[in-house]
Amino acid sequence: MKNLLLTLLFLGASSFAQIQDLGALAAGDLVGFSAIYDKDEDLYGYLTMFSNGYLNDEEKKFEYVILDKNLNKVANNQFTTSKYAYSFFPYMNFKGKLILVPHVDESHIGVFNYGQFVYPEIKEVDLENNTIEKKFNYCYEDGIFVECAENKKFRQQRKDERAEKKEKGYLDKNNLMEHKYGGYILTEYQDFTSYVTNNSITFFNENQEAVWEYKYNQNGDKNNQESIAIIDFDEDYLYGVKTKQEKRDKAHYLFVLNLKTGEVTKEEQLAGYEDEVFDFMTGIYSQTHYIDSEKSFDDKIIMVSRFYQNSSAVGFIRWVLDKNELSLKSESILWTDLAPFVEKINAYGKVEQNYSLDVKDLFILENGNIGFLFEKLKINGYSGIARNTDMVFAATDAEFNIESVQVFEKEKSKYSYSDYLFSQYLNKDEDVVFFFQDYAKDDETREKNWNLYINTWLSGTFNQESIPISSGENMIYPYVAKEGYILLREFNEKEKYNQIRLEKLNY
Repeated sequence: MKNLLLTLLFLGASSFAQIQDLGALAAGDLVGFSAIYDKDEDLYGYLTMFSNGYLNDEEKKFEYVILDKNLNKVANNQFTTSKYAYSFFPYMNFKGKLILVPHVDESHIGVFNYGQFVYPEIKEVDLENNTIEKKFNYCYEDGIFVECAENKKFRQQRKDERAEKKEKGYLDKNNLMEHKYGGYILTEYQDFTSYVTNNSITFFNENQEAVWEYKYNQNGDKNNQESIAIIDFDEDYLYGVKTKQEKRDKAHYLFVLNLKTGEVTKEEQLAGYEDEVFDFMTGIYSQTHYIDSEKSFDDKIIMVSRFYQNSSAVGFIRWVLDKNELSLKSESILWTDLAPFVEKINAYGKVEQNYSLDVKDLFILENGNIGFLFEKLKINGYSGIARNTDMVFAATDAEFNIESVQVFEKEKSKYSYSDYLFSQYLNKDEDVVFFFQDYAKDDETREKNWNLYINTWLSGTFNQESIPISSGENMIYPYVAKEGYILLREFNEKEKYNQIRLEKLNY
């Protein structure tokens, strides 16, 4: 174990590193270790979750331990919850409360018991006084704010929905959320299964009094629909794309709603691209997961989406929404623009041996530069077996032209969708570091072990370092850390060794 540790010290100039022994933090089985981000999307610390077993046939006991970003223990507490919970995923809301969303243990549901399944309640931790309780939520029912009811059994929920549908012919649906700048935003619509109608957005002040209401899609049916895809919102405006559809014909509009008055500030038709471009402009789906492809700055919002021609994805579009002028500009690149750098790439992002360049991450800089991280991926359509190989990083300039491309060769991984790990911004979001692993053979010993690759994109220049992260029964699991650092979790099940440590990156 110590030999593996010593290889890591070249990462930073100092040999000092913060260390914690996970096994000593609490009793019970370790079932979760996750990063916690604050409301500004900066790393706050880590949630370590321990299971203390069953209290009875319906309940389990857990203990959480919260570490700050320097691995100092700042809070811990025990709580009980449903037997269906396995662990919890953390996020911090804009009020600074830590929300714990349960991961369901599906092995305790079963096909025949699914109707009796009740989704475990979401928990809320007050970090100031280290208390945990059921997350309180307001719901909007019959024109008033009420405390949300307990989660229903799946069978009862379906029964209630069928009764409502039989009585009215549709389901009344709504979503109520707190606005981080004060008040509440309510969205409502009637769901007829094959279409929706009578959509509205209502803003309530902090006293739960309706301030304004915006209605749309009031005559929606199977042939006529209006929808709004929200891009983002700030203290003053809601930014989105409104789509009006009449049979097969669609029209798309930049939509800006004043959150103070409920008045439409701008509704300007967008043109020049196929419908698929506007239908999917608020996010990117890779072959394996959803990519967050939007970043908001004080004066603008920058988004990236796929570029479609003849209903096929042939590249990418960068959108820049100017918050001052309330204007939307776009530029596009094609897969074939990568041809000078990536061998045998075709118009649809396919490369050699039927591999595709699958998007793994996007890096959006304030000056408009975009970094694309791809991985060569192939999924068998019949068996679902996946294989991946080289990573490809493509950087664009401020005008969204391909500026440079770096291909990181690695071994083929069978039965794996990805060897990519995570990333972080550096130097006030002006630079980037990203991490991936590779199960590679040593040229001298001919043994195969996992290596970690640390890749920096600094002022448009690439650099890469690598370290071994496996040796025999010893494994190191990398995690995201505070800026300029990486967290390494060393694990050896046989020796009951489970330690985390921070190491400074060398850049």
